Amino acid sequence: MNVRISFSRQAIADLQSIYDYIAPRGGQRIARDYVARLYAYCLDFRAFSRTGRPS
Repeated sequence: MNVRISFSRQAIADLQSIYDYIAPRGGQRIARDYVARLYAYCLDFRAFSRTGRPS
């Protein structure tokens, strides 16, 4: 199954807000890595598009 993942403007803004919150407290690298993991987690739904859905 070919699933396309897209992020709304609000989702991108939320990721930026998360980065902006973490960066001054934990550092830019930690903030960047954390947001990257969140982004990658969302992209994983391409491979597991049925995750969380009843059979």
